[in-house]
Amino acid sequence: MTKEQEPFAVKSGAMTLEQWNDATARVARGDLARLERRTEREGLDSATTAREAASLLGVTPRSIAFFPRELFAYVIDGELRYPRWQFTNDRASPVLPHLAQLVAAFSDDMQPSSILGFMQTPQQDARRDGIWLTPVEWLVRGGDVQRLVDVLDSFLMS
Repeated sequence: MTKEQEPFAVKSGAMTLEQWNDATARVARGDLARLERRTEREGLDSATTAREAASLLGVTPRSIAFFPRELFAYVIDGELRYPRWQFTNDRASPVLPHLAQLVAAFSDDMQPSSILGFMQTPQQDARRDGIWLTPVEWLVRGGDVQRLVDVLDSFLMS
């Protein structure tokens, strides 16, 4: 925020002057940069190797190559990594329902940490009995994937 915006943040009630000063000091100390690095690392660390993914699917490591459309992966240090959030505990259906349709809605520039954050954050448009569910919970419970695609579309357009 610029100096012109600072009074608005305080006047609007979005934050107190004390909160503004605290936030400014934390940014100056590098807290925000450290948080960004930690969040990025969590997104990368929350993924599994092809061998581990094969084990979760109950297949051999060589067989993982036969799941390219069913699984989401990204490359870290030259190796494919598979985010854990896409796997269920159900041996009969070990991959999150409608995963391919959801993954197609991810923007090409979304980082693994952003995707992880989305998948682990309860969404207002994914409610059951008044309770906001994470996209993972929503899909496992049979929710319509199009609602999540719409959330991603609106997020990416803003």
